[in-house]
Amino acid sequence: MMSACVISPPRGLRDFRSLASRHSLPAEATRMQDGHAKICRSGWPNRVCRQPYGIRGGIMAGKISLDQINWDDLRYFLAVARAGRLSGGAMTLRCNQSTVARRIDRLEETLNTRLLFRSTGGVSLTSPGMLLMEHAERVESQLMGAAEAFDGDAQHPSGVVRIATPEAFGSFLVARHIHLLHESYPDVQLELIPSAQPVSLSKREADLMVSLHRPEHGRLKVRKLADYRLSLYASRDYIAKHGMPTSVDDLQKHQFVWYIDDLLQSNEFRYLRQLVDDAQIAFSSSSIVAQHEAVTSGVGIGLMHRFMAASDDRLIPLLPDVTIDRTYWVMYRTDQQGVSRIRAVLSFLDRLMQVSRPLLAGQDVAAAA
Repeated sequence: MMSACVISPPRGLRDFRSLASRHSLPAEATRMQDGHAKICRSGWPNRVCRQPYGIRGGIMAGKISLDQINWDDLRYFLAVARAGRLSGGAMTLRCNQSTVARRIDRLEETLNTRLLFRSTGGVSLTSPGMLLMEHAERVESQLMGAAEAFDGDAQHPSGVVRIATPEAFGSFLVARHIHLLHESYPDVQLELIPSAQPVSLSKREADLMVSLHRPEHGRLKVRKLADYRLSLYASRDYIAKHGMPTSVDDLQKHQFVWYIDDLLQSNEFRYLRQLVDDAQIAFSSSSIVAQHEAVTSGVGIGLMHRFMAASDDRLIPLLPDVTIDRTYWVMYRTDQQGVSRIRAVLSFLDRLMQVSRPLLAGQDVAAAA
């Protein structure tokens, strides 16, 4: 049974208290006292803030001094707030739930304020909890920057970067060309989440995300990676049995391989319906890799990424003038734009797009070679 939490936080972020004791705190930290004053003025949990601490460190009673705040407690608070459960925070920090609960209780006692509503379904932030989370995330971001500055070499980035991508992009582009990253940045380790299911950058479920959708709000840096093209493909066996479609109207007579519609999280993946509104689906899967294999088996026609299908000689293209174009976007939190390992992975993605652009644009393999 685990009795104590692992001190070193995930992906190289130092323990708050250690950094704070050895280096000057970031400007945001000094503003947390004002944040506490706002919490008090909000009337939570009482109309009058209690003043249990007396005079300490030259700060009058009722105002929190920085030496009263345990920076590790903030880390526990952030982990729980992001996970939505005490157990989730404990899993993130690799400790037991009672330790997490004790840390949260201590932070609430220090701030004289309830930060979380707890129930059998999990936890939710109170109004003061939301305010504290906003401040704490800024402090965390600046401390991460400090850790990078003191411990990292910008010319030799190192560490773990987690990236979430659509499955086709991750499995057929990133994984296939991962050697390009290690040739330039051998000390950067990439963790890949290739899935159509969304992840939360704000909850730090990933450092980078490649998406088909460009967000219109949020504190994110967003830029275009590349356009790509999808076309219709089928196996030779399928065409031998069912014939070659010669027009879009002919597609109504054929069977298709496609996603499970009610599991799609984004309308950006519903492009088959743009071509064949009432397509007959012979096989469905949330995995594009499974779809690819099903199409090669001869069960139906697939609307597939050119960069996946063009190099597979088991497949033949259908209706070459019928295509769908989409765009890949990469995004990350604004506080990470100066982190060297993030810049290294962005550089790798740029090189990957340069190498893959002909295939992404739909050129033949021979032309792209």
